[in-house]
Amino acid sequence: MKKPGVISLACILAAIALFIWGFNLQHPEPEISENRYVLLIDNDTGAFLMQLRKGLQEAASIQGERVSVQSLSANVAAQAAEFSASSVTAVILLLVNPEPMLLALSETGVPVVVVGQAIDGYVCVTGNDAGAGLVLLDRALSMAAPSSVLIITDEEDPRSRVRVDSIQETLQQNQLLTLQWSDDVYIPAGFSVLVSMSRRSTRVLADGVASGTLPSDYHILGVDTGDNRALDLEGGLVSALVVDNPYAMGYIALEKARLLANGNLPTSLYTCEMPLIDRQNMYLNENVKLVFPLLQ
Repeated sequence: MKKPGVISLACILAAIALFIWGFNLQHPEPEISENRYVLLIDNDTGAFLMQLRKGLQEAASIQGERVSVQSLSANVAAQAAEFSASSVTAVILLLVNPEPMLLALSETGVPVVVVGQAIDGYVCVTGNDAGAGLVLLDRALSMAAPSSVLIITDEEDPRSRVRVDSIQETLQQNQLLTLQWSDDVYIPAGFSVLVSMSRRSTRVLADGVASGTLPSDYHILGVDTGDNRALDLEGGLVSALVVDNPYAMGYIALEKARLLANGNLPTSLYTCEMPLIDRQNMYLNENVKLVFPLLQ
């Protein structure tokens, strides 16, 4: 009869000892790396940048690294020299025109990764624009005969050029008509599907449907229209959009910047898939974070 009491007492003493030992156990703090990265931007607005920064910071946190954000200075050479003087590990560029800073950084030796563009001779991380062009055209030809499909190109947008280049063979095989975008472009009659290969042309076409200047029965397939993408899809202003994944771009950019700074990465292009999102799949788990980034 004494055994249960002895066992209970032993368990209580063991629990007390574990309680005291557990609270006095010293857990080592995670090691903080000296690596410091700078994301250089034109301006600090928009959900794209928010998600890009989240990807950068999460990739950096794995090794205790730091990421800061700076705006592009008017004095590019001085800013590049400051990066070098302050021992920045690498600079990640999200700029409309990165060329001047790329030149300035090349003179300082600070490693650099370009986000959102493909530039020869540099490590670049962007969306898979070649794949996006193929996906858009495939959807268009599943919706209408080739004679009813109009491809709208945009020579001023480097990413649009990549998308159009990827579909040249199919364009020729199906004798599809292409139209170069301009601010005063005229959309001829007789087409039911408009395939817009740039973000700006997609935005203007969607606004045209909303205002009534374009027929509401047009099916517009295009490129991510930004923070209004959900309203554009829900309202039927666009039928489908290929959408960037800025979180993935940021995460990959940080990983590549780390490798580049360690001398373990050749210059190359790294791409993230751009899913085609429409009203039927926009609420799927894998797409919600892209369509509604502010909810994440």
